[in-house]
Amino acid sequence: MAESDNLVWTCSICHEEPMRDAPLVYCENCGIAVHQQCYGYPLLKSIPEEDWFCDYCTANASSGCVLCPQSGGVLKRTTDARWVHLLCAMWLPEAFFRVPEGSDAIDVLHIPESRFNETCFICKEPRGACMTCSDSECNAAFHVTCALKRGIKFKYETCRSGADIVFATCNRHRKR
Repeated sequence: MAESDNLVWTCSICHEEPMRDAPLVYCENCGIAVHQQCYGYPLLKSIPEEDWFCDYCTANASSGCVLCPQSGGVLKRTTDARWVHLLCAMWLPEAFFRVPEGSDAIDVLHIPESRFNETCFICKEPRGACMTCSDSECNAAFHVTCALKRGIKFKYETCRSGADIVFATCNRHRKR
């Protein structure tokens, strides 16, 4: 990055500041800032001594996230050679990492077609895959990135069976 004024001071994934044991690593091309642990491979193995380029910039990619219409952000390749925001992959229930410890090999092939047929109530875009409000009486659909920008909170819960469930409620149904 050319000028320090343009640096982001929090991780583009967890939005936490750098810490002594978790410094931020910046992509020399697009400027995203990530913690080593948040980004996963290849940063998980080591922080390069030289300039670092994120996977998206290394691939010189130009297509956006297959799960939402938002541009920019931290994108990684899917198992079917498309691109997805790490945040979309983390929170959309049927998306998963085939290599979880490295936040890598993102599989989006099990996402039901019905998620791709929804229109986000926040951005009004019909592109991508939407979640719906976890309140059983609500049918508000939203992209993960749109919801996060709007302040909708996401939460993992583990069922007795051991399966993880993602909960996200629209602002009307969020418990105060």
